[in-house]
Amino acid sequence: FYGQKDVDIAAAHDSKPLSFLLQRFLKNSDNLYGEMLLRRAAAELPTVDIKNPQIASSGMAARAHNAMLTWLKKSGVPTEGLRFSDGSGLSRYNLATPISLARLLGATQKIEGGKAFFDALPIAGVDGTLKNRMKGSAAEKNVRAKTGTFSIANSLTGYVTTKDGNRLAVSILTNGVEDGEFARNWEGQVFAALANATWKK
Repeated sequence: FYGQKDVDIAAAHDSKPLSFLLQRFLKNSDNLYGEMLLRRAAAELPTVDIKNPQIASSGMAARAHNAMLTWLKKSGVPTEGLRFSDGSGLSRYNLATPISLARLLGATQKIEGGKAFFDALPIAGVDGTLKNRMKGSAAEKNVRAKTGTFSIANSLTGYVTTKDGNRLAVSILTNGVEDGEFARNWEGQVFAALANATWKK
């Protein structure tokens, strides 16, 4: 509850844990969950005056985006070329780079909650938005990744486990490809090739 403290609460409802909400958001690409999670995070943050060209949002969303940008920089994730506009990724004003997304995946695995994030991602050939993708390839069950589909843009960002058990962070962003099926098939081929490879650190 946010607002006045000297009131009588008639009813209260506790949500499911964040790990559950993340699964609803990431596995099924439920954009409403993304928007609400962004604003819920913002409710915990102080109000600040934000004037940053990398933040295209306003109000509560801008507060959360400002905190995200600060965390990315502290975590060593490249922020050049990034711009935040919403919580779902639907806005055309969002900008991302493959290197930033891949580094973000690496940084996420070093923090508390990293396992919950990993577990919430769709599994190739098994569930979520990847249920019918990469079946019968080396990527099946060896890839956990988030899809992105928007007009003539497609993306696939996530983790792939190689033949020798190493986990790689991979991000593919395609723009200007009108044939979405071609783009998605190509992404699957790249992930399958990596899953079928051995990786020497």
